[in-house]
Amino acid sequence: MAIRPTSSCLVGRAGSDRLLFHRLAAGGWIDRHQNLLIVNTTGVGKSWIACAVSQKACRDNRSVLYQRLPRLFEALALVRGNGRRARFLAGCLGLP
Repeated sequence: MAIRPTSSCLVGRAGSDRLLFHRLAAGGWIDRHQNLLIVNTTGVGKSWIACAVSQKACRDNRSVLYQRLPRLFEALALVRGNGRRARFLAGCLGLP
């Protein structure tokens, strides 16, 4: 079963804001070249929201980079040390 922004799973989620969620799923922030960082405590549905928004973006023919913060920090530390930071960031942004 695919996670969709219209899913009833959003109902009852702690602290969920349906309007904000639907605005995120619409992807206007992607068109404005903004990033999305989802931060909250354990068990509130961060991964669920990230997957739902990412799946919608993919269905809209947009590119998605889904990465947990510890792994992203680790990768940034590695490329900073070997001088490939600019190329890494360009790759994350989908630039040639």
